[in-house]
Amino acid sequence: MKEIINIIQISFGRYPLPCKCTGCDNIVYIMSDLLSKYKELEVCLIDLSSKRHKNLKTDFKIYEIPNFIYWDDNDLVHIPKVILFNIFVGIKIILLRIFKKIQIFHVYNQFTATICVLIKKFIGFNFKVIYTPLSVELVFPPPINLFKAPLEIFSINNSDCVIAVTPTMYNVLINRYKLPRNKVRQIFLGFEKDIVDKLWQYKNIPMDKKVVTYVARINRRKNQMTIIKALNIIAKKYPNIVCNFIGSIDEEDYYLQLIDFIKENNLTNNVIFYGTLEREDVFKILINSHLSIIPSKFETQGLMLIESLGCGVPVIASNIGPFRDVIDLQPEAGVLVEPDDYESIALHAIDILSSEEKRTKMSEYAKKLSERFSWENIVEEIYLLYKDLVNINEERKK
Repeated sequence: MKEIINIIQISFGRYPLPCKCTGCDNIVYIMSDLLSKYKELEVCLIDLSSKRHKNLKTDFKIYEIPNFIYWDDNDLVHIPKVILFNIFVGIKIILLRIFKKIQIFHVYNQFTATICVLIKKFIGFNFKVIYTPLSVELVFPPPINLFKAPLEIFSINNSDCVIAVTPTMYNVLINRYKLPRNKVRQIFLGFEKDIVDKLWQYKNIPMDKKVVTYVARINRRKNQMTIIKALNIIAKKYPNIVCNFIGSIDEEDYYLQLIDFIKENNLTNNVIFYGTLEREDVFKILINSHLSIIPSKFETQGLMLIESLGCGVPVIASNIGPFRDVIDLQPEAGVLVEPDDYESIALHAIDILSSEEKRTKMSEYAKKLSERFSWENIVEEIYLLYKDLVNINEERKK
C-alpha cells in the first residue's frame, strides 16, 4: 500500500476562501480542491475562519485561524492582520506537526514562507517548504515594498523548492538571485476552465456596441488610466463602446483621477466600474466581450491574461516578460504593446474591432492557447512535484 502524502496548503490570510476577489487569493482554494482528488494525497488548508466553510462540499479539511480584523484595502489594517494571521499560522503548524506526520507545507506569500522556514530551522521538524512567490518585489527591482523585499529574499533562499510561475520568474530566480536550478520548478498558474465551459452557453456578444473588459484591482500598477486614454481615441470611431473595469479600488486617489478624466472627456457613458464580482459573473462578462486590454506595468504572471484567453477574448497586453511568456506560445492570440502607449493600444483596438474575421480568428487562437492553462493540467504538475520531493526526502533517509 502506497504511503499517503500529507500536504498543508496555507492561504494568504487576506480573505476567507473561496472569495470573489480578483488576484491570486483563490488559487490556494482551487489547488487544494483539485489536489484532494488524488488518492495518494491528504490535503488540508489553513485559512481565516468563515461561516461559508460550513457549506463547502470539499474533500479536504480546513483548519481555521481566528479572523480578528475585518479586511479592507488599507495598509494600516492589512499589516496587523497579516502579522496576526501568521502568528496563529505558526502556532497551528507546530501543533499539527507534533501530532501528525506532514511532509509538505505549500505557501504563497513571503510572511508565511518565513514562518514555515523559521519553525523548520529552529524546532527541527522534518518537512518540506514549497514556496510559490507571487510578489512583484522579486521581479522588478528596486523593491517596491522595503518591508516585503527582505522577507522574499529570505524565503526563496531557505525554502526547499521555489515554484516560478513564468519563465521570466524562473530566469530571475536563477540569474539574479543565484538559486540552484534543481531548487526551482517552472509551473504556470491556471484558470477555471470547467467554470468557463459551463458558462459558454451564455455567450452572446452584442452586435450594437463594442465591449472591452479589464479585470484588475484599481491601482497605478494595473494602469487603468492608459485604457481610458486609449478609449478617448477609440470612442471617436465607436461612440457606443463600453469599457468594463472589474476589481476593487486599491488606491482611492488614483480612482478619483480616473473619474475626473472620464468626466472631462465625456466618457461617462462609456465606462462601467463593477467593483468585485463573483467569479462566474466575471467570466460571463469576459465571454461577452470583444476585446480585453491589459496594460499592467509589471506582473509575476497576470491571471487576468490567462482568464481572458480562456474566455476566448483577444487581448492587447503589456510587452512585459510574464505576458510575453504566454503570448509567445501562440502569437496570433494577442498583441503586445508598451504599457503607457495608449495611442498604439487605440490603433490596435480599432484594427481588431473593425474586422470581425480577424477578431474571430484571434478568439479561436486564444481558446486554443488557454487549453494548456487549465487548472487540471497545472495541478497534475504540482502533484508530480510533491511526489518527487517526498521521494527525494525518503531516499536521503535511507
